[in-house]
Amino acid sequence: MKELHDKTLKDYIRIFLACICAVLIAELFFGIFRYATGDFDISQFGNYIWFKALLPSGLNFGVFFVARGFLESPNVKLETKVYMTFGSLCAMCLVTTVAHRDFPSLCAAFILPVVTSAIYGQKKFIRFAFELAIFGITIAFALGIVLGKGDDFDIVTYVIQIYISVMLLVISLFIAMLIRRFVENNSVLIMEGLENQASLKDRVKVDAMTGLINHTAFYDELDRQIRESDRTGETLCISVVDIDNFKSVNDTYGHANGDQVIITLAQIMSDVCKGHIVCRYGGEEFSVIFKNCKRKEAAALMEQVLERFRATEFEWCDHAITFSCGVCQHYDIRTTAEELFMQADKYLYRAKRGGKNQVVSEG
Repeated sequence: MKELHDKTLKDYIRIFLACICAVLIAELFFGIFRYATGDFDISQFGNYIWFKALLPSGLNFGVFFVARGFLESPNVKLETKVYMTFGSLCAMCLVTTVAHRDFPSLCAAFILPVVTSAIYGQKKFIRFAFELAIFGITIAFALGIVLGKGDDFDIVTYVIQIYISVMLLVISLFIAMLIRRFVENNSVLIMEGLENQASLKDRVKVDAMTGLINHTAFYDELDRQIRESDRTGETLCISVVDIDNFKSVNDTYGHANGDQVIITLAQIMSDVCKGHIVCRYGGEEFSVIFKNCKRKEAAALMEQVLERFRATEFEWCDHAITFSCGVCQHYDIRTTAEELFMQADKYLYRAKRGGKNQVVSEG
């Protein structure tokens, strides 16, 4: 965020540099044009070029380079850089306004730092820019009267134009406040949207009944763990579990009791396989990704799960409920998540065909 603000400030000050250059070129062209057409003699031409073009542009270039030095310094705080930027812009507006006091409406240029200060979303920056702008207009007004007195100086018209500029400046203050409020409210809405999106994304990955990761998240995690295993050389195993005769449990004792069986098994697996990744693959099917764990160790953990689950007594059931399990180890660097799961699934069906209520692994 700090880098973004730094870049914005630098871009902001560069835009004013471009304006300084554009004004300088326009003044030089206008002075040369009036000299060529005979409106200026050599003395008038020299005074015009010096006081309208070179001197004010030189002062503005000086302000620009001082401001850029502050902005590029790593030792200056961001808040100080913001104040420096708006102070520099107001100084440039003051120089331009005084140099062209024949056009007091140029005081409206002070609107720019006030309105653009709203992008930082803080009242203190807007207030600072506004106070500087009011101070700048006051100085410009006083100098305009002192330096502009002459036979053709119309004080009434001058005051009216200054008054109009001040009114525009006040309006710009209210606009800046509205922009700040909009940016602030919009930022809150964006943050709430991101939080809701992240929360929704997390909920999509989690099984509502057991709190375990679900089928979709399982494959993403398994794929990531396979890549990590291939990179580090750490052993990776996977087990696939299916509750035996679960349809009969639902049909005989009801789905509510079937849900209790699923929740109980999820709790036992999470407890025994702590440190590993337990997933409810779907329905009565579960899977565990064993990180940095060899096949025999993974099979032993699943035997513990089976023993505890088998020993669990449900008051509404007069017999033990068991599961079948297949365990395999990841060997081939070219194996995908789906292929590894299918290998473990083969051992699961071998356990089913072998009488159920057992853990079967390769070898």
